[in-house]
Amino acid sequence: MRVRSGNVGPGMWLLNSDERKSTVRWRMDVAAIVCLLLGDTAGSFLFPTPRPPLLLSWVFWAGAGLLVVRHAIRPTPTIFAVLWSAARERLRRPVNRRLLALVVATRLGVLAVGLIASTASPQVFSSLPTFSRNAVENLPVRWDSLWYYGIARQGYRWDATRGGEQQNIAFFPAYPLLMRTGGDIVTIPAKLLRDPDWFGSGAVRVMWGGVLVSIACFSVAMWRLFRLARLDAGNASAALRACVLAATYPFSLFFSVPYSESLALLALVSVTLAWREGHTRVGVLWGLVLGLSRPNGWTMTAALLADRLLGRSHPWTERRGWVFVAAAPVAGAAIYSAYVHRLTGNALEWALAQRAWGGVFRPWWFVVRRWERVQEDGLAAYLAQDPLDWLTLVAVIFMIAIATWMAARRQPLYAVLMVAYITPALVIDLPATGRMTALLFPAFLALGSWLRGGPFVALVALFALGQAWFAWRFFVWSTPY
Repeated sequence: MRVRSGNVGPGMWLLNSDERKSTVRWRMDVAAIVCLLLGDTAGSFLFPTPRPPLLLSWVFWAGAGLLVVRHAIRPTPTIFAVLWSAARERLRRPVNRRLLALVVATRLGVLAVGLIASTASPQVFSSLPTFSRNAVENLPVRWDSLWYYGIARQGYRWDATRGGEQQNIAFFPAYPLLMRTGGDIVTIPAKLLRDPDWFGSGAVRVMWGGVLVSIACFSVAMWRLFRLARLDAGNASAALRACVLAATYPFSLFFSVPYSESLALLALVSVTLAWREGHTRVGVLWGLVLGLSRPNGWTMTAALLADRLLGRSHPWTERRGWVFVAAAPVAGAAIYSAYVHRLTGNALEWALAQRAWGGVFRPWWFVVRRWERVQEDGLAAYLAQDPLDWLTLVAVIFMIAIATWMAARRQPLYAVLMVAYITPALVIDLPATGRMTALLFPAFLALGSWLRGGPFVALVALFALGQAWFAWRFFVWSTPY
């Protein structure tokens, strides 16, 4: 029974004895889990000690102590029973089981292909970075994962004398922070067992911590994408088809590796869902995460402004909170820019650092370069020599076509988001343009509504084969990267 009381402040409720005990138990459970998961990362940073007990932070042991006290006060249900009951309750729904199966099949499938490719071509690694001779332990060590690893382990470094060289300030901080946390969680068994070589070295564990973070973020993104798709399409079948297409899309292989794509997708979908449902606090939180995850997070701000000015009826018609949600991605980027200013003296040095990867402003070069290659080598030679290059072009044209269709249907939120997100990569002909298309989830929402039956199955099969092929190339240090 709940009783409203004016003496406890607006929005507060007085609880009966059983409800108070349940609330205390729930809060202690949450606090204990947070301490156990983050204690060895954030705890070691906030409360550094030269010789922590059993090599683990005091914050971690505080979480363990909370669990002991909580079970002494309230022995039943145990925290394990609560977690198991919550997981079982979610998995009772067929759609949740299907989404879980989709995540496991696609994400572990990419890693399986990568392992086969790595063992089939060991000569590739003779002159390339490796953290271990074990193919499994070394599997995530590819391309940009080394940059995220460096930030996660040593933080940001800036050397003004290395002008024109690649430096890690080009990568935003949200994902490396989570990667470090994931690596520290993977390291807990090694500390408890006092075995520093458990599952390779500390570097290997950080890399695999990044893999776990990516898969976890992608899993949550799929559940949120399903909710958003069902909100748009009005039926669960179309929503599930959209998730299947997003998970099997060829460039979605990056959701299985230590890249920031999974976190960025989760933030993009979460901001959009919060915007559609009118949730200010959730929208602001995920907007900040997005701004701290990717340099083009500001494109969500442009999309939300377009939807507010040009869109049809939505929950923000009579509310002012939309301003904070729309500004949050820019605020996240501004926070990182302030840090970069303190480090380098130039708040936008992270943008200038992109030039070391060939990021020079050349409008239309994305198309012109490919046209010149066709003119010089012939169409057949171009298609045979670099299939990833023309497949990227096809993917971009396809995404722009869907965005144009959405603009014609007066869906400015999705249309502006897709065009604005990919345009910066086009004007500098970014090599990673293809993988950026995997984040354009509105395209999968549209395809999920359009396709069913045979055409849907055929496209999923084509996507899955493409993802497997892309994964093979990626793990043997070829494009895409």
